[in-house]
Amino acid sequence: MKAFAALLLVTVAACQQAALPPESAAPAPAAPSVAAPATTAATVAAVPPSAPGTAMAPVATAPVLIATPNPTDAALLAMMPAQRAAFLGQGVGCTGKDAFRMGLANQGGMAGNAYWSVRCTDGRESSIEIRPDKIGSAVAIDCTTLAAKSNLRCFKSF
Repeated sequence: MKAFAALLLVTVAACQQAALPPESAAPAPAAPSVAAPATTAATVAAVPPSAPGTAMAPVATAPVLIATPNPTDAALLAMMPAQRAAFLGQGVGCTGKDAFRMGLANQGGMAGNAYWSVRCTDGRESSIEIRPDKIGSAVAIDCTTLAAKSNLRCFKSF
């Protein structure tokens, strides 16, 4: 898992340094303080109507305004869905197809840990626990084992 943690660290740094395209330029968020959790805001792209008189709802490119004290979780939330799935899939050794944020622990010794599920193109499914440290330490477990050892299920919110 050291390789996965290193990959998370590199991606977090890249996300923090990446510039938004001109059409969605926004000020960079301030570095999170210890006292208050970071807030990640995603852009929402408006989709033009497909026919006169027909309006389509805006398409969210990522979840909007989710507060998280976990810097790696914030970086994942800021990614496009396909990029997020690819990144998490790479962390478990596959080509990621879908990713789902299961939740964020908010109490006890696991407070701040983010839980994500990733579905691979080869059919494998894994759950990833990402700790709120600076390097994004992570542990992955396949979804069958997770279900057998806990009351958590991949691709289900808690």
